[in-house]
Amino acid sequence: MVAAVFVLALGVLVALPLAPSIRTWKRRIDSRPLRIHERYDHELHRASEERSGSARRAGLRVHGDYRVPEGSSVGALCVDGSVTWDGQAVVEGWLDARGPVTVGRHARLEGSCASDRRLFVGSGSTFERLVGAPVEFGARVDEGATPPSDATRYGKRRFEGLAGRPFISGTGDRTLIDGDLVLDPGEVLDGSLVVRGALTLRSGATVNGSVTCYGDLTVGESARILGAAFSRQSVWLAAESFVAGPCVADRAIRLGQSATVGMENARSTVSAPRIESHAYAAVFGIIHATESGQVA
Repeated sequence: MVAAVFVLALGVLVALPLAPSIRTWKRRIDSRPLRIHERYDHELHRASEERSGSARRAGLRVHGDYRVPEGSSVGALCVDGSVTWDGQAVVEGWLDARGPVTVGRHARLEGSCASDRRLFVGSGSTFERLVGAPVEFGARVDEGATPPSDATRYGKRRFEGLAGRPFISGTGDRTLIDGDLVLDPGEVLDGSLVVRGALTLRSGATVNGSVTCYGDLTVGESARILGAAFSRQSVWLAAESFVAGPCVADRAIRLGQSATVGMENARSTVSAPRIESHAYAAVFGIIHATESGQVA
């Protein structure tokens, strides 16, 4: 009996130092960002100055709204509220916020920046992966323009008639075009399209379905694709154009002024190696540039 108690006590003493390691192995709590309240802004700013502007790789967790000190750069930032970044932002890892995020001009967003609400990125910025509802882009510096007061008007008001309508499968049968195709201004085509060449939708044209083309896809001013848009080359979305579903290209995508992808009630994806966005373009969902993303 005494021997059994002794062996049990010895086992407990041997296993006790290993308990934290076992706990961390089962649940990696050591990888979480540090919890830092916004009232410590001055300390973060001082730390940034002491490091002479070098990138801050430590993870930060902020409760409430947060205004990032000018000139700071982060590796990881998690915020329960909104984020405002007036200076030239530098994100090398990720930024995740529950509230709206506003990033000023000439930011360098090398990792992932996500918001459960509106994510605004100023002109002259570069990005890799952005998530928001919507993700919206600023105007050129020389235009002196300001972000629209109602950032959801593109997907919420203008296209509210599409709510509840299936947009991935489109309507009608699929049409195969062996060569290039041009839809005239105001022309409406019901059904999905597969084009073995280039496809051009001129001003006001509409496709009530999805589009896949082997060449360049050009969506003219105020033209609409009420489904997905895929191209083996590049996609060019002109001013006020609209794509309801995912927009994917093998080479590049250009979002013209006030172009919109996705809707508030139907999030979408924009993906290409190179993406260029112009003033007031909006994406409801994810925009991912695998090589380079630029805000004009």
